[in-house]
Amino acid sequence: MSAESAGVIFRTAGKISGKLNITLKEKLYVKIFIIAILLLRTFSIAYLSLMFDGENLKTKRNKAYEFLKKKFSYTEIFRLILSEIPYKKKAYFPVITDYTFIFGIKVLFAAFTYKKRAIPFAFRIADFEMKGKKRTTELAFIRALRKIICKQYKMVIISDREFAGKEFVRNILRIKNTDVIVRIKKNTNVTDHIGNIIRLRKYEKSISDCFYGENRGILYIDNNDNDKLIIFGSIRNMGFVKQLYERRMGIEEMFRDMKTGLGLKKIRTGDRIRFKNLIAFSLLAYLTVVISDRRAEGKNEYFSYFSDVIYHMIIEPLLLRQFSRSELF
Repeated sequence: MSAESAGVIFRTAGKISGKLNITLKEKLYVKIFIIAILLLRTFSIAYLSLMFDGENLKTKRNKAYEFLKKKFSYTEIFRLILSEIPYKKKAYFPVITDYTFIFGIKVLFAAFTYKKRAIPFAFRIADFEMKGKKRTTELAFIRALRKIICKQYKMVIISDREFAGKEFVRNILRIKNTDVIVRIKKNTNVTDHIGNIIRLRKYEKSISDCFYGENRGILYIDNNDNDKLIIFGSIRNMGFVKQLYERRMGIEEMFRDMKTGLGLKKIRTGDRIRFKNLIAFSLLAYLTVVISDRRAEGKNEYFSYFSDVIYHMIIEPLLLRQFSRSELF
């Protein structure tokens, strides 16, 4: 692997940061953070600041800490990520939503599927912003996603059991051009179209028309799975439903890549704005690797970018040849 491969990622980081509506100096600092995250695989601000220019460590650290206090437009970052991945024009745009803990803080992520992978493009900090209003905040987040996704697509929210509340599902369905696929527990009861109660624990067949509370949908049952899938909205093809929900598993791989591959689990800051900015930069770093990974072209299988690609495209070339700062930035 030549050193030029590493240059691909450096140039890609520059192109991505260059599209943000911020000053030239701020674009350079975003690029530095993206490259520092990929090189050092950590979110320790003290370590990331080593990539900044300065006479001494204190100067570098002060620059990094000061820059991380800037309030960015996260909506702009989310839109940028969506615009950079070529998505084939289809009727449905699947959006996977799920929580994960980072430094003891619960973070809600949204990802879209690309070649059977989950690509993170939006987030919301749960512990900072919910405070007893969990469903209200989740609903506001989904509404915000609907606004940044092209109107020509029907957004399909694919979620786990944590999002399976009957009233919550009903409120999501009220959002224009939005469908829902959600996993429900096996001890849940639904009713058929004439009002008969169906106890899912003992039921082994899919149902083409049923009610979950006031929500009308179809029930997909995979007898190899303890839980059930229920689909609300315009989707009626059971095979398509299974295909869509299988993509949800990609978000677990995505979390692993972000926490272990990028080092997001090593984030250490108690400041709300800095924490959110570092999460936003992690999305841009993830995007940088996805775009730079030319091996992804024409492939459909999922694989971990960060255990293989980063090493061979960045670490290995750097071991073979010493880059100067001017070449990186």
